[in-house]
Amino acid sequence: MFRLNLTNTEARVELLHGAALHCIPLDREMVIQAMDDAASTKEAPDNSVRPSTRPAAWVVLLAERTICGWSGIGDLAGEEEQPFDAALIPQLMKDAVVWQSFVTQYVSPYLQVIEEGNVSTASRNGTSGAGKNTAGAARRGAKSARSAPRQRKASKGA
Repeated sequence: MFRLNLTNTEARVELLHGAALHCIPLDREMVIQAMDDAASTKEAPDNSVRPSTRPAAWVVLLAERTICGWSGIGDLAGEEEQPFDAALIPQLMKDAVVWQSFVTQYVSPYLQVIEEGNVSTASRNGTSGAGKNTAGAARRGAKSARSAPRQRKASKGA
């Protein structure tokens, strides 16, 4: 079944201890733009960006574009709630729990909808116009089937 979200309401990403991120609805253009921007970003000259962190860069860029608020996120002492500041999003996304929650609750469900698609994919057996042939052309004809085996005559001693 195709799932279509026409509500245009904020998504809430639950974190630990009642904290939450508030995100605008995700759309294809935002995801593509974040991936393109992450791919075009050059590595830092001092090589401070490790290769293992590059695939996650587009998620941080997406977070910067989609998180519009938070609740329950406090200062370092944990006494005061920190007011929302978009400049702090990259720092917030360095926390493994925040990053994992953002990906699993906000990004992954959207990517699953995209992966499912709206229609069936083309047949891969070569019977549809859009399907690619899976077998090459035959070099020669197949051999004829063998005739049925002859039945043995019953032996005289049985």
